[in-house]
Amino acid sequence: MTNEFEKLLEEYLGKEEEIQFQRGQIVKGTVVAEDDNNYYVDIGYKIEAVLPKEEVQQEGKELKVGDEIEAVLVKITNKLQNPRLSLKPLKLKKLTEEIKSAAGKFKPFEATVERIIEKDGKRVGYLISIGGIKALIPAQEAVKEHGVGDKVKVLILDVRQRGKQLRITASERKLEELERKRLIEKYKKQIKEGDIVEGKVIKIDPNKGITLAVKKALRGFIPIRELSWGRNRNPYDYAEVGERLKAKVLGWSKDDAFLYLSLKQLKPNPWENIEEKYKVGEKYPARVVGLIDKGVFVELEEGVEAYVPKTEIAWNIVPEHPKDLLEKGQKVEVVITRLDKEKKRIGASIKKAQPKPWEAYYDQHPAGSVVKGKVVSIENNRVIVELAPGVLGFVTKGNLSWLPVKNIEDIVKVGAEREFMVLGLSRDQIR
Repeated sequence: MTNEFEKLLEEYLGKEEEIQFQRGQIVKGTVVAEDDNNYYVDIGYKIEAVLPKEEVQQEGKELKVGDEIEAVLVKITNKLQNPRLSLKPLKLKKLTEEIKSAAGKFKPFEATVERIIEKDGKRVGYLISIGGIKALIPAQEAVKEHGVGDKVKVLILDVRQRGKQLRITASERKLEELERKRLIEKYKKQIKEGDIVEGKVIKIDPNKGITLAVKKALRGFIPIRELSWGRNRNPYDYAEVGERLKAKVLGWSKDDAFLYLSLKQLKPNPWENIEEKYKVGEKYPARVVGLIDKGVFVELEEGVEAYVPKTEIAWNIVPEHPKDLLEKGQKVEVVITRLDKEKKRIGASIKKAQPKPWEAYYDQHPAGSVVKGKVVSIENNRVIVELAPGVLGFVTKGNLSWLPVKNIEDIVKVGAEREFMVLGLSRDQIR
C-alpha cells in the first residue's frame, strides 16, 4: 500500500514539475543551507536544489544562508531527488552575449589555444577557448606562432550563427594595431619635439642608423646623420644592441609610426660659437680624417673640420698625393688661414704650424759653415742644392770657382754630392 502511495505521489509531483520547471531553465532562489560539498537553494520547488560549492569557489565567490542567486537547472527528475543547479551555463550564456555584442568593437578577451589547425602541412589557424566558448584565429590574424596551452588576448572580428552553433572569428593582430593606435595618441600628447627620451637599442643598421624601443608599442629611430656632429657615421661606435640610450626628439614620422631622434643634438652645435674658439693665424691641434688628391681634411673637434691643400702640407715639398706624407688618424698641428662661419668652411695649413726648415737649418749652420749637399738641378746660371729634407740652397755661377766659369757642368753635375760654404739666408733658400 505504501509503495502504491509513493508511486501516485511521484506521478503527481512529476506532472507539477513538468509544468513549472524544465532542464536548462534559468531560476532564482535563496540559499537555505549548506554542507561540506553543496549549497541548498530554495527555488520554489517541492525540494531544495543543490549547487556544488566547487563551482562557486571557481568563480572566486562564497555564499551564505540568505543569499539570493541565479543559476541554471541542469538536472531534474520525477523522483524525490534534489534538482541540480549550475552557474556554468549561465556564465556561458552571458559570455556568449558579450562576445556577440563585442564583434567589431574594442573589447579584448583572454583565451587559451586548444588546437593548432593545419592544412596540407601548413598552419592555417588556431582553435581557442574564450571561457569555454570556441573561436578561431586565422593564421594571418596571429602576431606569432603559438603552441597548445598558450594564453592569448584577442578582439572579436565576426560572429555568425549556423544552426545551434556559433562561428566566431578572433584576431590578435587587430587588437595589437588598435592598442598601438590608442597608445600612440596618448604618447603624442606627452612627447614633443626637443624632449629627451630613453630607450633600449633593438636594432643597428650600419647603413641607416639605430632603432630604439622607447615605450610599449613605440619605436624611435636615429638616422646615421644624427649620430654625431663629426664625420663618423658608424652606428656601432655609438651603441650596442641591448644598451639603453638617451636621445633628443626631432619629431614624429608622417604616419606617426615612430619618433625621429638625434644623438648629436644632445650636444651644442660646434659651429654656433666657432669664431670665439678659432682665430685666423693661430695654431691648433687636429687629427687627419680624410685624404684626397688635392689635399687633407683635419678635424679640430667633433663636427668641425678644416681643409689643408697639399701645397700647405710641407715646406718645399708638394706630394703627388697627401697619403705620401700623412695617414688617416695622424695627429698634426695646423694654423687657421681662413674661416667662413656661414658656409661652415675653414682653411688651414700644416706647414705653417711647423718651423720653416731653412730657418732651422740656418740656425744650426750659420754663415761660414761648411756643409754637404746634393746637386738637384741647374737653373738660370744657378746650381740648386738639396741640403736636407725641405731645405734647398743655391750657388750662383760666380761662386762656383775663383776662375771665370763658361759652362757650369764643367764644375758640378746634377746628382753630385759636394761640400759648400754657407754665405747667408735668402728668403726660403740658403745662399
